Amino acid sequence: MDHPVVLKYNRAVITAVALLLFIPGCNSQAPATTTATSTATQPPSQVTFGQLASAGQAVYASRCASCHGNAGQGAGAPPLWGANSHLSDLGNAQLLLSFTSGSMPPGASGTISRQNHIEIAAYLLLQNGWVTQTEIFNESQLSSILLR
Repeated sequence: MDHPVVLKYNRAVITAVALLLFIPGCNSQAPATTTATSTATQPPSQVTFGQLASAGQAVYASRCASCHGNAGQGAGAPPLWGANSHLSDLGNAQLLLSFTSGSMPPGASGTISRQNHIEIAAYLLLQNGWVTQTEIFNESQLSSILLR
């Protein structure tokens, strides 16, 4: 006669093994690596300057507008777009990003994330007409975007 604890244990083991064999994705023959492989071969998502600028507009409003004005016209700090803007003096978009990342806001640089600086730069580039909404953002190509 089987002992009830051993019998109960054996049934539990048999049930667990059966479930592992019949539940998709739980046995070694399931195509678990297929998903990982197919996602790895998909191209990375591309973000446009317009998408970055949308986020940048909100960051600009909360972190930059108090000094540079809601419309970039300057309000105690230089204007950032329009006829009186001197951003073109920076030369290219990479230098713009480096300048803002390293010195903005004054006395509190480092309090805005790198991603937020990229979003603000995209917003400024778009406001000045140096990029279009649909252009794909590529940080390695910022130095080729001339500020004129």
